Amino acid sequence: MKETITTPKMELLIYEYFEKSSLVIVPKFSRLNAVRYDDNTKRLGYRSENIVTHECDMLMVTKNYFLREIEIKVSVSDFKADFKKKHNHEGNIKQFYYAVPYYILDKIKDLVPEQAGIMVAVYENEHWQLKRHKKAIDNKSAMPIDEEKLNKIFRIGYLKYWFYRKREK
Repeated sequence: MKETITTPKMELLIYEYFEKSSLVIVPKFSRLNAVRYDDNTKRLGYRSENIVTHECDMLMVTKNYFLREIEIKVSVSDFKADFKKKHNHEGNIKQFYYAVPYYILDKIKDLVPEQAGIMVAVYENEHWQLKRHKKAIDNKSAMPIDEEKLNKIFRIGYLKYWFYRKREK
């Protein structure tokens, strides 16, 4: 029987692979998560800044405060559908990767944008592991995030953890 992988299993593999090089890793991070900054030049006394411009399957903050995004694709059709979306995984993202199972790699690798990296889930010795197939090219215009954005990302991660724990009951 051919082993297949689910998105939740892929999320865990990504977490395990990047946990030591990241301050925080949050699944399904929304573009709606914004940070408010005091700004007396604005009518309401504050300005709001989005952390990302699109929804990220996995968003992480590196130890030097840069953003890394991983887009999970478990099928060829899922991968191709990503190109129909209006966003392009850019903005302030320093590194962008696709994470795919080994059994679709040959079908998608020539479609991956040049700057994107590829992580591959392989099934060996009766368990899944994640390996880097292609390194992402750093987005030179990406800037480190500030403490306010880092705190917001930590808070969203905390809330998501408890939301999922409550759903497990």
